[in-house]
Amino acid sequence: MHQMKQSLFESFIGDVLTEVQNGLGYSDARAKSNRIFFDAWLNGQTNGYSYGVLVDIANAAIWQYRDMYLRPDFYKDNLEKVRSIITPVIEDYKSGKITYAEAEFNARNKIYQSVKHDFNPDIEYMKDPLSRDIPSVDNSLFIFARKLILE
Repeated sequence: MHQMKQSLFESFIGDVLTEVQNGLGYSDARAKSNRIFFDAWLNGQTNGYSYGVLVDIANAAIWQYRDMYLRPDFYKDNLEKVRSIITPVIEDYKSGKITYAEAEFNARNKIYQSVKHDFNPDIEYMKDPLSRDIPSVDNSLFIFARKLILE
């Protein structure tokens, strides 16, 4: 199902994502993709996926492509850093020891621990949300992690 949604998604807004890679702004790209998905939904071309789900996915992809355009060095410099941090998680997932959900959770914790070595998810996640001491981490690092796990 993930592959089908991805190919459907890319067939509709692949050109918009290319424009974003070449400098199209976030708001303009969102407006284009929203119109494309609304028209496709009205015409029954979304294979049962709702307009809202496809737009949410599109907005996340547009944000990432725009961020990659604005901060290419960050992406170039940090992909391998994240790979080295989560290699044990990737190996566990590929060998079938853990599910994708567990791999994503473990990768997130490894990234937090790379910033704050004494971060203990068993303690922090049990606290009241206002009392948690979770390190500040660029959200793009989690995007890298998901990409690496799925490769």
